[in-house]
Formats: sequence, C-alpha cells, structure tokens
Amino acid sequence: MEVYEGPQLTPPTISLLTAADIVPMEDERWERGFQLVNEGIEAHGIFATTLCPDEATREVTGVGENETYDTFGLYATDACSTWPSRRAFFDRAQRKLLASEAAVLERQLWDSSILAGQPHLADGGGTDNTSATTTVALTSNAAKDAFAVLEQALGEASATRGMIHMRPQVLHALLEAQVVRRVGNIYLSPMDNIVVPGRGYPGTGPAGQALGATEWMYAHPGIVQIRRGKIVRLGEDQEASTVLRSTNDRNVIVQRVVSVALDTTGGTFAIEFNAVV
Repeated sequence: MEVYEGPQLTPPTISLLTAADIVPMEDERWERGFQLVNEGIEAHGIFATTLCPDEATREVTGVGENETYDTFGLYATDACSTWPSRRAFFDRAQRKLLASEAAVLERQLWDSSILAGQPHLADGGGTDNTSATTTVALTSNAAKDAFAVLEQALGEASATRGMIHMRPQVLHALLEAQVVRRVGNIYLSPMDNIVVPGRGYPGTGPAGQALGATEWMYAHPGIVQIRRGKIVRLGEDQEASTVLRSTNDRNVIVQRVVSVALDTTGGTFAIEFNAVV
C-alpha cells in the first residue's frame, strides 16, 4: 500500500517572528538564563547654546535596567510505523515546530502563562522591573479609536518606534478603517509603529480580564527581541534510539531553546475596547 504525504505545515508569514528583532544564539551557555541590559529611553532634552550642556536642565524619561530571563524549550514530535521508509520523520517534526513557534512566543509575551515571572505585556515588566502596565482611558470603544489612543501614548512616552500587539480579529477592523497598511511582511500604523496581529495573543487584560464583549491591545516603545537557539533533532544520528521496540513505531523529537525579551523602560500601555468594531 502506498503512503502519500498530506499538505505540509508552513510557518505563518505574519506574526511576532516577522516583526521582532531575531537574535540567533549559538552559545549554549545562554540556555541557563541571561541578563539583558535594556537601552531604555535615555536622558534627552534641549539646552541654550549660550550655556554648556552640563549647565542646562535635562529631562530624564527613563534609564536602562537589567532584566533577568529564563529560557524555555519548544518541541514537536512525529510518530509512525518504521515500515514506510519514504517518510522523513525528523523533517515532519521540524515543520510542526516551526509552524507553531510564533504562536507560543506570542502567548508568552502577552501574559507569561507559559513561563511565569518573565517580563511581559500584561504586567509591564515582570519581577525585575518596578514599572506596571499603564491602562489608558478611552471614551469611545471602537478599535480604531483605541488604536489612535495607543499611538498617542507611544508618542508621549518616547520618540522611538514602538509595537502595538492585538488579536488578528482586531486587525481586520483596523484594515477596514484604513488605519493600518502592510509593508513587506509587517503591518505599520500611521506613525510607523509596528502592528503585531498575533495568533497566540488571547486578548485578555492586564489583570487577567477574560475576552468577551470587550478585549485589549498593548503597546510599548522599542522592538521585541527573540533569541532562538539552534534546532536539535534528538537521536537523528542514532535512529535506532527513536524506535519503540514494543510497537515497532518510531518516535522523534525536534526542539530548540528560545526566549522573548521585552524592553519595558519606556512604559507598557494597555487599552480596553469593543471587540467587534
């Protein structure tokens, strides 16, 4: 009997992975955790040209802070009888891993529900950062109005480009209102902030408010960094080790170590809005 392969899983083309700063990590020492020194929103201001800069009053809006991160592992498996030799077991498992990676990273960034205690959007920075997510008030519940309020909050917090995170359903409303445009593989706001419609974002609030008649989106200055270790195909060099002798099935595992890092020194903002308009 012939065995035919089904449609292959492919990574999503629009996701946190296409919008973030991807940092490949080859040194295995980072897998035990690391400290990240955020650049922050450093001192800036103006001074009269008749004075030396040190004699002027400077406005300080934030400083870089150390954040401690623990890494976490992603894995995918494939299992089948050893008889159909034409099946590439490890390739199938690797495609599963890559197809689901963005959604897992997005969920971790949103509320740290996968690995607790990491800096994330819902709490404004996790255990090492004293800042909390700022909930921005809104008089109108339309998604496009909430989006504009977040843009304003980003502009007041920092002159740098930021990111706005939301569920894909919200992106549809913003596209219909023509306030978001696609450039290459990312979406941009009118102020050129990066819009991230994450498949893994649950739409919950900073206090865990459930998704319902209303939902939430988050924004922050700066760009998320994603660190990715190399893909490890366990037992590929010793395929006999992947065979379960009692059933003669082959079980393979493909994994990698990752971390998603959020610079919260410029502030993290949340806003509640109507989920359907």
